[in-house]
Amino acid sequence: MKQQSAPLVYILTLNWNGMADTLGFAAECRRQTYSNLRVLVVDNASSDGSMEALAAQFPEVERLYNPENWGFPRAMNVGLRHALSQGADYVFVANNDTLLAPI
Repeated sequence: MKQQSAPLVYILTLNWNGMADTLGFAAECRRQTYSNLRVLVVDNASSDGSMEALAAQFPEVERLYNPENWGFPRAMNVGLRHALSQGADYVFVANNDTLLAPI
């Protein structure tokens, strides 16, 4: 019998010049123990170096870059489309200042 893998879960957040919050969120996500989890940060044209810091400190985090600040709904739709195109079974949408309990 073929063993099924755990459903693919994406954690999706938005960044706009929120270095401290976004790096803290990525650290929270890194502590998760769920076996089939990906983290995606959609950036709304930040100018504070937050995405460069994210890439350096958390290379496992997927990153998408919008060319300008598209606001929350449109930016989240970019992230949702990406997660679903990658086969996500579930997408957990959270603000970048969210604290996560380990799963």
